[in-house]
Formats: sequence, C-alpha cells, structure tokens
Amino acid sequence: MSDDEEARWLADYALSDKRSRPLLVITCPKGVSKPEIDPDLVFALTGDVLDIAVFGSNANVGGIDAFNDALAKRGRAAYGVYNGAVRFYPTFSEDADHAQTVDVLPEAPLYFVDTKPHREHAIDDLTGRLVYAGLLDSKPRPDLVAQVAQGFNERNRYANVAEGENRYPAHIIRNADQTRELIGVLLSKKRMMPIVVVAQSDQRPNPFVDVDLISNVLHDLALVAVLRSDESVAEFKRRIPRHAWVFGDAGRVFPAGVKWNDPDSPPRLFLPNEHVSRMLLTNLMMKDALINVADTLRRLSSLK
Repeated sequence: MSDDEEARWLADYALSDKRSRPLLVITCPKGVSKPEIDPDLVFALTGDVLDIAVFGSNANVGGIDAFNDALAKRGRAAYGVYNGAVRFYPTFSEDADHAQTVDVLPEAPLYFVDTKPHREHAIDDLTGRLVYAGLLDSKPRPDLVAQVAQGFNERNRYANVAEGENRYPAHIIRNADQTRELIGVLLSKKRMMPIVVVAQSDQRPNPFVDVDLISNVLHDLALVAVLRSDESVAEFKRRIPRHAWVFGDAGRVFPAGVKWNDPDSPPRLFLPNEHVSRMLLTNLMMKDALINVADTLRRLSSLK
C-alpha cells in the first residue's frame, strides 16, 4: 500500500463510527524530519489505550496531503492536520447520528506542540479526555506532565546515534566494585527507572544488542549497564537471585522497584538468536523498558 493509500485509509478510519479506540495523529513541522512530540513518551504516559499515527520521515503513515484531501472530500476538512500540530480523534458516541452533519461528529481538538507549555497543555487536555472516556483512571500529576513535556523535545534520540554522536553511552561494568554499585541501585525500592543489564562474553566483539542505541534513545527513561568481564558477571551472580541472573551473552530489563526479586516474577531473559536480527532484539528490549516506564507513570499518576 502506498503512502497516499495508507493516508486515505487513515482518514476513513478517523471518520469511522465503528472505530472503538481513540486516535492521535502527529505531524512533523514543515522541513523537519522529526515531530515535536515524542510518540514513545505519549505511549509511556497513556499506555495502550489509543492508536497513534505519525506523518513524517520514517513514520508509520505518509501522504499528509492525501489524508487532508480525503477528509475534505467527505466534508470534514476541519478535521485536517498540518505543520507539526497534533490532532486527537475521540471515538463516536453510541447515540450519535453519524450520517448527518459535521456538527454531530465528536470534537477533535488540535494541539500545537512547538513549545514546552504547549506540550504540557496538550498532555493535560489529552489525558483529561481519556479519563473522561473511562480509559485512564486519573490524570497524571502536574510534575509528571512537566517531566514528559520536557522529554518530548528530545527529537534527535535516534539521529544522534545514527550520525555517530554517542552522547549517552551505556555504563560498562568491569569489576566487582562497580557490580556491587549496580546491584545497590537494582535493589533500591526507591528506584523509578528500569535498568537494562546486558552481559557480553569474550566470544563476541560487541554485545548481542546495541546497548549504546538503547542508552541514547532511553537516556532519560532508563539506565543501561553492560557486564563486560568474568569478574563482574561472577559478582552479579553471587548477589542476585538465580531467577534474575545475567551472564554469557544475555540481557534483562529490570523494572522499577524490586518486584522482579520475586521468583514468580522474573524479568524476561533476552538471548541472541540466529533467526532474529540484532536490531530487532535491541528494539524488543527498548519496548520492554518503555512498557515499564508506562506502568510506572500510570502508578505514580494514580497516587494522591
């Protein structure tokens, strides 16, 4: 399916009265390849309660003009998106007569997200609408909104690494002292970030996942550590329960808190596989970390 075909399909989906999930459409500013708002952080804050589509470079849909044209042909030009803005399309109410006029369609607010205050407003309003729809239990606290809005401005996470700019390299753990420091952080009940721990054997010139990419992409959301010696691996195994060991060429994403210390809730083990690419394994570990960030944000936002 071409970009324009995908865009026309998305327009039909946005206007469908059979759509059961809200839709958030994000666009890139003109001449810029990245959006002003980070879709990963939107997901982290809201969880899997809405669909997110992005118009722009390396995005999941293309053809923004085709999208707007398709809306206009159905008399819904006012529902268009453009130039870095974000639009939220709620689901239709069950009692609305969708075959009549634009007036009966649900409000689809347009957000401008080019500044931090604009992003804060967008997050606050979006989550408020999700709460009203019964999809979220409560709105996030203002300090969390401010934190996530600040993170939305980190538009060059992937670009920095792709261009060789490794601003936030993974932490390399080489000896027992460094390992004990890592374990102290892992076992802290106050820890709010997930920690990605990867072991690298002598048989591999590089870890089985791209740890620097993970660290750069998630630099303000998760910590990344590499056990790069027999000494560090041995110390890790001495001090961590067997169900959470990391050794050889393997890795785990340790969620925030210490629930992972329960043998019945071990953190998922990632292993190299000749049938799975290194990049896919890297993305899977990042996804696990982001899901944990989402869980933590939702838990914090529910605290009174």
